[in-house]
Amino acid sequence: MGLLIAAAGRFQLDQMLDAAVARVKPEGETGGWGVAYCYGNRLESIKSSHPCGKDPDFRKLAELRTDMALICPDNKAKVSMRELQPFVRRETGKTWGFYHHGEILRPQQLDIGGRLPDSTSGSERYFLYVLGLLDPESPVETVTAALVPLTGEQTLSFCLISSEALVAVSWYEAEKPTGQGSERGRPTPAIRGCPGIPGPDSGLPKGFPRSERGLWLGRGELVRFVTSQPLYSFSGVDWEPLPDRTVLALCRSRRELP
Repeated sequence: MGLLIAAAGRFQLDQMLDAAVARVKPEGETGGWGVAYCYGNRLESIKSSHPCGKDPDFRKLAELRTDMALICPDNKAKVSMRELQPFVRRETGKTWGFYHHGEILRPQQLDIGGRLPDSTSGSERYFLYVLGLLDPESPVETVTAALVPLTGEQTLSFCLISSEALVAVSWYEAEKPTGQGSERGRPTPAIRGCPGIPGPDSGLPKGFPRSERGLWLGRGELVRFVTSQPLYSFSGVDWEPLPDRTVLALCRSRRELP
């Protein structure tokens, strides 16, 4: 799985870039990088096919002035530019950036309506599926409703960013389809970061421990971080794992930070 570092509020972008470079895989084992960030009332994005540790343009991101950003520093090697995360799409007058922390096992079950993906990536199809059901005025409730039917998928965690909000989803357990002995009922929706009901262990694919399938929340003064792993080098930030089936919405206002 890749690395995610996202933040909303007052933060030092150069600190996030340093953390990204320090945690990517050795040279030759990682692909390009991508970033989506707020600039005024717009969401902008930059992508590169070069590894972040050797690309001077990655370090130049420190010159950006933003209060909300999403960084994906270690995309898979040998993928096209269209498959680099974050995926970016403009819809209903808004530009959205999307990072998926995992793999989609059955992409064809995702109904994307008339939307046409730019790549064959199952993660991009997942992005379009979420966009089709998302209500920006009620992100927590509509995202929860969109994910509940996706039985059998085991890595649905993602981070979605627009010029107005950052939506973080930690959703990584597999629920067995009806008729296969599932003991879990419908989950309680997570409202602004309050977790739903975590279920029992399930048969997760080897190589992807459950601890790596969810996201983390970092709380600092006037800033919140959402990451794929805790960044303990960030001083003054308290880290906690987001439990399974958590949907968290961070509005682009410091007063709204939970």
